Formats: sequence, structure tokens, C-alpha cells
Amino acid sequence: MTSTITFIKKLNRKRIYITRKVKNYFYITYYKILSKNKRSYPIEELSKCTTIAILLPHKGIGDLIVTSGLIKELRQKSYKVYCLINPNLQFLFDELITADGIEILDKKYNFRQIVSKHLYFDIIMDPADPDKNLYQRIGYITAIKHKYAIGFNQNIASSFFDINEIRNELHTHYSDRLRYFAKTLNININNFKYDLYFSNSTINKIKLFINNKLNNKKFIVFNPVASDRNRSLSLLTIRETLLFLQEQTNKIIITYNVNDTNLIKDFPEIIFNPFSSLIDCIALLKHASLVISTDTCFVHAANFFNSKMICIYNNRLDCNKYCNNDYWGPNYKNAIQIFSKENLHTETGDNLQMFPSSIIKNTIIEYKVLED
Repeated sequence: MTSTITFIKKLNRKRIYITRKVKNYFYITYYKILSKNKRSYPIEELSKCTTIAILLPHKGIGDLIVTSGLIKELRQKSYKVYCLINPNLQFLFDELITADGIEILDKKYNFRQIVSKHLYFDIIMDPADPDKNLYQRIGYITAIKHKYAIGFNQNIASSFFDINEIRNELHTHYSDRLRYFAKTLNININNFKYDLYFSNSTINKIKLFINNKLNNKKFIVFNPVASDRNRSLSLLTIRETLLFLQEQTNKIIITYNVNDTNLIKDFPEIIFNPFSSLIDCIALLKHASLVISTDTCFVHAANFFNSKMICIYNNRLDCNKYCNNDYWGPNYKNAIQIFSKENLHTETGDNLQMFPSSIIKNTIIEYKVLED
């Protein structure tokens, strides 16, 4: 019975893979026909460009936090920078990330709707590798008027890119790709730093919380839950980790994204989910003595604050190619990175539901992170 289910799952994965390949081929061929009369501009005129659109559909919050470093550098060189995003990330540009403008790309992908907006940018940059959503990004590039389209490692659709950078990035960080794009524009970024901002109301709210709720005591932020179950710790591991932290420190423990009623009831001294706003949760990290997280959103936010951190990764492959441990790693010295042990080397990675609390405990003891 088990072997039959495994076979069916394998067959279904193969069906999905073939369907995606066919869909990509069909749409890309169609877009080649639509864009065959597109005017070509000499590379020498690239330096005269003033507006840049960064194509960011299907990206997560952590991706945008990393990209904020590129946006800052481009704007400092007097470029007008626009981000093309799905609607679920629009709130990040109300507070947290600064750009000259955003354009909302409907997740349902309406090609004609994009055409009807009559958008124009000198440069469109697609930072992603070819993947299952390539046909959508090629569709956006076809629908938006521009002089130059710049992409990375594009093979089957290289004709859509005026500059197609081929890079070997198996053991690099995603920010290196963004730095390389900046170099194409003769901008050298020696020290890539993320760029987040917080409103006065958020800053004051955090100060009041620390003063009134925490009585100015030191605290730890523990975020054991990510955007998918495979990268989230089990309730047992969460419970054991909270017990250990309580035994090892007198600091206040604040836990994000845990809604289990039994856990909340069993740990009355721990503060669970103090804010409904993600922006507030991120802003609080600045003042934490230690951050422990499985979610790269908080990992990259902690990088911005240079917070002391333990982050947990599950060896998944980005774009079925890049080791996520490196490609989306913490990328700063004050972070300790720990890993699951299965090393399945898949797009979903190892299941952190199986991750034992002992690894977290041993890391805390070995690196003495509770001392300051």
C-alpha cells in the first residue's frame, strides 16, 4: 500500500513538472510573437537610464527585506526605483521599505490588465532564475514598455533579455546577485546593507511596550513558526524549548506566531503574540537580547538590527538548485545558523516538525548566547 502511494505521488509530481514545462513553452512562444518588433537599444545608452522596475511577483517578505539594500543603493545614485509586486506585499511599502513607487501585479496574472496600465520604465530587472512562473514574468516584461530587460541565468527565454547574466551562485548569498546587477550600472556596493524604516508611531509603540509591559527588562524573541509547516517546529519542540529557556534565564520570553491554547495556558509567564502587526513584531527585534527564528523574514530583519540570533534552516533548495542555507542565509556575524539533519535536498527541504529541541539547547549552551 505504501509503495503504491509513493508511486502515485511520484507520478503526480512528474505530471505537474511536464505541465509546467508545456505551459512555459506555450506562453513564451506566444510572447515572442508579440514582442518580435520590439526596438533594440545599444548597451552604451544604459548609463542614460533613470527609471528601474524590479520585478518581484511571488516573492516573500524576507526577499523584499534583502532587496531593500539594492533599492537604497540605486536611489542614492539618483535612480527612480519601482517595485512590481503582488498585492499581499503592498503593506510593506506603507512602512518598512522605501521605493519611488510600486505597481500591483494581480496574482491571477491578467496580461491584458497590465497592458492597459501603459507602464514604462527604462530598465526592468528580473532577479529570479527560470522557474515554474517564468512565463508570467516574461508576460509582464512583454506587457510593460521598456528599453532594457535584465535577467539572470535565462536560457530558453534569453531573447527577452537585453542583458542576460549567467552566474554560478551555488554557494553565494542572494544579495550577491543584487550587487552584480548594480555593477552592471557601474555601481559598486562594497558593504551591502538592508534598509528598513519605521514610523514615529511604531517606534513610540515599541518604547511604551518595553517600558510598561516589560518594565524595561531584557527579553528574548522566539519565533518557531514559518510560512509553511515544513519549516515550522513541532508543538513538542516548542514546548521543550520554552521550558529550557525558562530554566536557563530570567529574561522575559516573547513568542511569535504560536496560537496553541494549551501552550499558552501552560506558560502564563511567557508573552505570546504581543502584536497583531508584523511591522511591530519586526521593530521589537531591535531591542531583543536574543532572537530565535525559523522564519527568514525575522532572520533578515535581525540582520538589519545586527541582533544576536539563532536561526534554524532545513536544507531546502531554492529554484531546485540553490542551497537555501547559503542563498537566503542570515549573512552576518552575529547570527548562529543551525540545520536539520536529514539533508533531503528537495525544494521543500527537511521537515522541521522532526527537529529536536536538543539541537537548540546545545547551541544555546555552547555559544552562551543567554549571557550578556
